[in-house]
Amino acid sequence: MIDVVVPELIIDKWQNIVNILANLASVPVALIMHVDLPYIEVYRSSKTEGNPYEVGDKEHLIGSGLYCETVIKNNAKLLVPNALDDKDWDKNPDIKLNMISYLGFPLLWPNGEAFGTICILDSKENKYNIDIENLMLQFKEVIESHLELIILNKNCRRAFEQLIFYKDLFSHDIRNIIQVIHGTTELYTHYKSKIDELDLIDHAIKPIHKATNEAIRLISNVEKLSELEEAFLVSLKKVDLSKTLEEAIYSIRMGFQGKEIKTDIDYFMEGLKVEANELLIDVFQNILNNAVKYNKNEKIEINIKVTKEQLDHNNYIKVEFIDNGIGIKDELKEKIFRRGFKELKGEKGMGIGLSIVKKLMERYNGLIKVEDKIKGDYSKGSNFILLFPEISDF
Repeated sequence: MIDVVVPELIIDKWQNIVNILANLASVPVALIMHVDLPYIEVYRSSKTEGNPYEVGDKEHLIGSGLYCETVIKNNAKLLVPNALDDKDWDKNPDIKLNMISYLGFPLLWPNGEAFGTICILDSKENKYNIDIENLMLQFKEVIESHLELIILNKNCRRAFEQLIFYKDLFSHDIRNIIQVIHGTTELYTHYKSKIDELDLIDHAIKPIHKATNEAIRLISNVEKLSELEEAFLVSLKKVDLSKTLEEAIYSIRMGFQGKEIKTDIDYFMEGLKVEANELLIDVFQNILNNAVKYNKNEKIEINIKVTKEQLDHNNYIKVEFIDNGIGIKDELKEKIFRRGFKELKGEKGMGIGLSIVKKLMERYNGLIKVEDKIKGDYSKGSNFILLFPEISDF
């Protein structure tokens, strides 16, 4: 079922349609009905005397015996001049509201899925003339053209959001990769007179080779995601949690070779897998990068704990990144996940990285939040918490 919000401007136009239709047809009721399974609800109702239907009224659709159920089921016009004289309709629920005649047409989304119906009802026998039918068909076309515009607008907005996301992902990760190469060259400059030349070259080539592989991986992912959007949004697979964490930690160490970084990982069990994709490493790298970058200690400590947690009756794999960095004030804990946030101690970039992490976690059907390492004292460090839905088969 298509889930979109109909703009207020279009809702107002639909209200005018049912008002005009009821007046021209000289009937007490004109409706636009909307399928919201398992219900069908009154979406717009004419403001006419004797109309018992109110916007928001709903009934179960399947097996209801409503006129509209048949219109939607058959995807065709339904005319019932007098339900009291028709054995197929003499027990339908609308008779209780004294609506004994009906004329309705299906309303469809652009893909052919049922949106609902446009219909008129009368408290007396009514065969409805051909002019009224033609008028309803014209209104049906107008409403369906509105539905097409709504979908077009949604798709354009989604494409724009994806473009911005890919740009942020690419630019942020490229900076991290360049940082690895830059850190290696600095290390070379610092130690070139103290280490045997061959050892130094070997020591320098490994991280540069790793960084170039990361760049190739990133470009490949961006190309794949831009060409196959659905694979990014929907297709998830089982990804090795510990292997991805270890790769992310290695990458961060290579990017900050001049810093002393201590990492500990505590798993509640080995061989854990989560539903994600190739971009899971970007999630871990962004969090680890911030733990190092926003840290004033000579020795940077990052403790990673992997446990299980139940939330709202759902089971999750919980991954905590507990650091000894500068911490995050309470009033900023939500803001850091917004794109473009740049207010942490005058630094820049955290909002870009964490906004990417949040989007990825949403696509993994997971959650992300940040807490104080020591409750009530943000200055002692942060605890970034990721929650992945637990999968039964590891």
